[in-house]
Amino acid sequence: MHKITLLYFIKNNPYNYEKITLSIVIALTTFSAKTIAQVGINTTTPAATLDIIPKNSTGTSTTVDGLLVPRVDRQRAQSMASVPVSTLIYVNSTATGTQTGTAINIDAVGFYYYNGTAWVKISPPLNIYNTNGTLTGNRTVTQGASTLAFTSNIVNGFSVAGNTFSADGANSRIGIGTAAPTTKLHVEGSQFLNAAVTGAATKDALNINVGQDGFLYGNRTDNFGINIRTNSSADTGPIARINFGDISTGTISGNGQRYMSFSVGKPLNELMYLTNVNGGNVGIGTISPNTKLEVNSGTAGISGMRFTNLTSATTVGAGQTLGVDNLGNVVTLPNPTTASVTTFEVASTTEPTFNVSDTGYTIISGTSQNVTIPAGGKTLFINFMLGIDYLSLPPGSGGGNYQATLFIDGVATNEYMVTQESGVGLQTQFSLSSVKFLTAGSHTLDVRMRRSANNGTTPGALMTCSPISMSFNASYIN
Repeated sequence: MHKITLLYFIKNNPYNYEKITLSIVIALTTFSAKTIAQVGINTTTPAATLDIIPKNSTGTSTTVDGLLVPRVDRQRAQSMASVPVSTLIYVNSTATGTQTGTAINIDAVGFYYYNGTAWVKISPPLNIYNTNGTLTGNRTVTQGASTLAFTSNIVNGFSVAGNTFSADGANSRIGIGTAAPTTKLHVEGSQFLNAAVTGAATKDALNINVGQDGFLYGNRTDNFGINIRTNSSADTGPIARINFGDISTGTISGNGQRYMSFSVGKPLNELMYLTNVNGGNVGIGTISPNTKLEVNSGTAGISGMRFTNLTSATTVGAGQTLGVDNLGNVVTLPNPTTASVTTFEVASTTEPTFNVSDTGYTIISGTSQNVTIPAGGKTLFINFMLGIDYLSLPPGSGGGNYQATLFIDGVATNEYMVTQESGVGLQTQFSLSSVKFLTAGSHTLDVRMRRSANNGTTPGALMTCSPISMSFNASYIN
């Protein structure tokens, strides 16, 4: 097999482009069966079909070395027909043409190649540093012996699913359920810790360092549910403990009992015990309580219970009880006294007639009464009933509406009742009931009437009313 090298020296070539092309075609045709045609630019030993060697591969020369592909605008690219696959162009303008047909992907200046259907953009590489993306499937990162580190100096510099997990690089904090943690570990929401492996006894299953000198840990084997210790050089060892377990250790007789105890002090002083072997009884100072709550002071004649500032010198009458005041202090309460009711009442009598119009309220005769309320105020229970007879109809062709309203200290309240005139010689009844709080002092109560709607009655006309029956009383509990 023969190899022909075609040399193409651009500066020294006396022939035009067409002649050089013809020479190459003839040469390739002559040796097409056994010849490998290669073209070298700036080299006499091309290593590929087209081998371009720069004039200056190193150094500081300002001469341009490179390859210039055809530069066309979008309209020119869109107009090309029968384009071979893999044709490469550089689109230098998108101001012309439209983003349709073979130019459907041409939306910016840059390199494009033809894939047989349309021009395809040669984009810069995409990665998590410059582009957002969506996983198309499950992915696994195998680190091996390599580390994976994220460096951040801002709040919420790294997060997962909103505030589900947040790393605060500015303050070296971790947030769970919050994107703005305020401590080294900030957890918002309910939590569940399971340090025990099913079917296996674990020692030191939960170790959490707290404070400067202490730590808290759970240890099922030694029945130390929660043990708070101090590691100070002055005095080390446990200072508080919540013990819980399901196997007796000698403190409680028998096997399999469940218990919880609370201990405080140095040495630890076990203060409270709760077990499942005594019917749910709770012991303070005893591990065998006989009642729901048993306090053992450890000293004969001393109950172990004390109410500060409530001593034997406190006056307590027969039958008095203990209570709690508004500050939570336990106090003595006097025996309850029998409640009394103070009543203010207007006797049910037949009072003189009175006239009612639409121009203002008229006090119903016999309803005015004075009520004296003691210091602190009282809640007043008020009841009023009135039966009247309409003696004469006022001028006009309608039937007016008549309203009875409760007044306190000359001011109308929101307690009232409205009835409509039924005709001369006919009766109607008003009934009011109310609960009002009155401050200490003297107050005046009365009931007044007016025509609230004329409904055809001549404005200003009087309706003469005659009381048939009346009851008006007010009372409060002492």
